[in-house]
Amino acid sequence: MTRAFNSKVCNSITGFIATIILCFSFSMISLSCTNSVDNNSNTEDTEKQPFDRPDDSGNPDGGQNNQTQKEATTYTANASTRNLLAADDVSAIVFTDTVYINLGEGADSSSFFSTDGNEYTAITAAKKKEAQTVIENVLIYKTSDGVVTLNTEDYTGTLKVILSGKIENGSFAMKTSAGYTELFLNNAEITSGNYPPIEIKGDVQKTYIVLSGSSTLTDGRKYGTNYSETGSDSKGSLYTKGSFIFSGDGSLTITEGFKHGIYAKDYIRIESGTITVNSTGRNGIQSVNGFIMETGKITIKGTGENTNNESRGIIVEGSEDRPGEGFIEVHGGEINVTSVSKGISAKWDIDDDAETSSTTDDPYPYVKITGGKISIKTTGTPMDESRIAYTFTDADGESVTETTKLSPEGLEGKQAVFITGGELTINSTDDCINSSRDGSAVVEISGGQIYAYSSSNDAIDSNGTLTISGGTIVALTATTPECAFDCDNYTFKITGGTFVGIGTSNYSAPTSSACTQSTFVLSGNYFGNGGTTLAITEAGTSSGTSTSSGTTAAFAFTIPSAIFGASSRSDYVMILSSPELKAGTSYNVVKGVTVNGGESFNGLYTTLPAVSGGTVTVSGASTSESNYVYTKSSVTNGGPQEGGHINNGPNPPRH
Repeated sequence: MTRAFNSKVCNSITGFIATIILCFSFSMISLSCTNSVDNNSNTEDTEKQPFDRPDDSGNPDGGQNNQTQKEATTYTANASTRNLLAADDVSAIVFTDTVYINLGEGADSSSFFSTDGNEYTAITAAKKKEAQTVIENVLIYKTSDGVVTLNTEDYTGTLKVILSGKIENGSFAMKTSAGYTELFLNNAEITSGNYPPIEIKGDVQKTYIVLSGSSTLTDGRKYGTNYSETGSDSKGSLYTKGSFIFSGDGSLTITEGFKHGIYAKDYIRIESGTITVNSTGRNGIQSVNGFIMETGKITIKGTGENTNNESRGIIVEGSEDRPGEGFIEVHGGEINVTSVSKGISAKWDIDDDAETSSTTDDPYPYVKITGGKISIKTTGTPMDESRIAYTFTDADGESVTETTKLSPEGLEGKQAVFITGGELTINSTDDCINSSRDGSAVVEISGGQIYAYSSSNDAIDSNGTLTISGGTIVALTATTPECAFDCDNYTFKITGGTFVGIGTSNYSAPTSSACTQSTFVLSGNYFGNGGTTLAITEAGTSSGTSTSSGTTAAFAFTIPSAIFGASSRSDYVMILSSPELKAGTSYNVVKGVTVNGGESFNGLYTTLPAVSGGTVTVSGASTSESNYVYTKSSVTNGGPQEGGHINNGPNPPRH
């Protein structure tokens, strides 16, 4: 296995070599211009074989991808040495002492502390050596920069800090070595200067953030500025070297334009509360080892367009210091993300991020959704990695020279994506759902409701296997050569679920030998155009459930006109499946039907309607227990392909 230890160091060299290659390629055009086949130096593409043109008589094998099936690489995840999924219940912790801090009433006002919440003492000390004693081994002072600092480095108990009041051009910092600390935000308002609004420093393991009332943090730091000597360059407006566990029934709003809204060098858990991050800097929420959400509400609006640091939503880095971690799990609550780049990503990549040659210390970058409501919208224009390096300024004001790229996927787990429940709505300019580890990536969907529309790439993309065993899915793209379901030539297994996908004729065909639920593959001339409804009904005069309003469909989907327009195109391909489609039963495919009744999810009927009228485009379609995939297509399957996304250098126009 090849490991890249520091890709940025090599970027300028890569750009130089790529430029030479590009020039050489131009010199070869005259030798190849008479060849109508697009030559591609990608080694994977050279393995692809031509696809048989379908038998338009309705041969179930017509239009299938006849290319040799790829065998996925078996991936064995490292085990974590701790259970991050175990609950972090703040109510189970006994705090030995409580400190109340009132930040003041605004600009140039005094700050105060108390041990009982009734009698307050003004903070007059300006340096650590002059610090006032709050309780034994707990010191407090307020610097000339307006930083209220609570020092508990020598404190051995468990401390609860209740923070309230308002401070402008100031901030709050804790220096602690305690294993556990509770920070109770009670209508606190902090507008900082050259420091993060709240910074938890030292060797603290966990900070329990309890939200009460409405608290706001406004980070005064600006992208492209070096604060290492004049302030703090900490990565988050709310920052800790340990973990954050959020709870409470209040709200927290963070506004920042430097790096990240919330940053933890360990993991982040959301147990309750409402969190809003408005970012023109980098990412809304970022941690190193994990993100777990139980309930609560998160809203992230990221609009930063800084080169190679475009705003993202929820990011987990992954680290070889914590094998088996680096994951994201959502079990409930509500997440709303609008971002320029990635919406939600477990981003650790073996080629870009590995620092050792061993795989035994690798994190496990997966995303698992078991519940909750998730809405993601990405707005950036996808760009392939540039052929040359560019020079620009990073967040800390440093001049860097490196290649540029932008991949605004909606939901990404580098190694795997598992969806067992929840409701997901993803509108992305890149892949909506993506797992990108070549050969061993996994996307498994066994439940939930998923709407995925990509304006420039695939709806659901795995660089390894794709398995659908349950759930309700609408997956759409209208961009050539992208498709609704892309798993290269690895196994596409269908054993359950009700779903439909529409994309172009370069698609991953379901693997018939792996499928146990009837699946239909139809080209556009058989399913119709946008704004009309396709139905599949049992064939024969006495088949189906007849009603006064028509025949009950076995499958029905209303094709969105906003995406696919009013004119049908044969080069679109629909893949659909439902447990209502029975092997051995003969069906008609009917386009342009009139619908009566039923209930739908983004046009896909989950409670089947009665249908009438329309035009029968396919008669007698059926599957069998030896082949659950029926294909009727008038176009050749070009196979899954990676569309190019032109890179015009830093700061190109956005969607």
